[in-house]
Amino acid sequence: MGNVLKVARKEFAEITGNPAFLVAVAVYILLIILMVKIDVDGFQGETSIQVIQGMLIHRMSSIYSTWFCIVPVFIGFSCMASEYGGTLNTLLTKPVYRDTIINGKLIACLGGILCLNVLAFLFMASLMIILFGGIVVQALLSMFGTIVVLFFFSLLYSSIFLLFSMLIGILIKERSAAFLVCMLMLILIVLIIPTAPFVGSLSKIFGMVNPAFEAPANRLLTEMMPKIIISNIYMTSMPQLGWSDYFSVYAKVLLFIYPLVLLILCYISFLRRDIA
Repeated sequence: MGNVLKVARKEFAEITGNPAFLVAVAVYILLIILMVKIDVDGFQGETSIQVIQGMLIHRMSSIYSTWFCIVPVFIGFSCMASEYGGTLNTLLTKPVYRDTIINGKLIACLGGILCLNVLAFLFMASLMIILFGGIVVQALLSMFGTIVVLFFFSLLYSSIFLLFSMLIGILIKERSAAFLVCMLMLILIVLIIPTAPFVGSLSKIFGMVNPAFEAPANRLLTEMMPKIIISNIYMTSMPQLGWSDYFSVYAKVLLFIYPLVLLILCYISFLRRDIA
């Protein structure tokens, strides 16, 4: 465990000290300012706790389920790309196992993502307190449990992109090719696969077997998409809606299964990888 923490501390220092991480912080601060400004400009009428809660959840959804997907991809890729410099080879003479390395890297990456998550939320909440006053504090306190749950699911969602990019970095030794595949993966998962035309095309295959299968297949495939799952989680947490069952429970379970499967694949690939 001590060696895992040593690797994690080293990797975490490299992640947070990376200029790209600092740029990401600056970009998210700018995005949050723009989003809150849009809320202020479009706001009409008397403020209420429910309205503020809706604003907070809506902005958390915009940040964590859309824009924030880019950060785990870069962190995961850069974390594994550092191994090409010979880090793994230098550990051959030391009593450190490969699983220790990947455990440390994973802890560091998740820590970096969590830090950026928390910083973004604290800045957004502080800005809203300045603009809307103490009612924001009341809204935050009344929905503290909901925020914790949303943070947890957002971290699971981010870990999908993190582990995917780490897996690509392990399997593809050419850094430029690995980076290209990572970006392609991001575009597919966030922009292309969740779209209605793509899902509709897949469901039509089931419809060819039996027309009655097309509609259930369409819904099933839609609910399996990580982007759809996290978006629905945020939607059903809106105070005016409550935790309604807009989609089946298995969709939430998939948000646990996807990272677990990717983690197992990362372990297998990293432990079997040849040392250059």
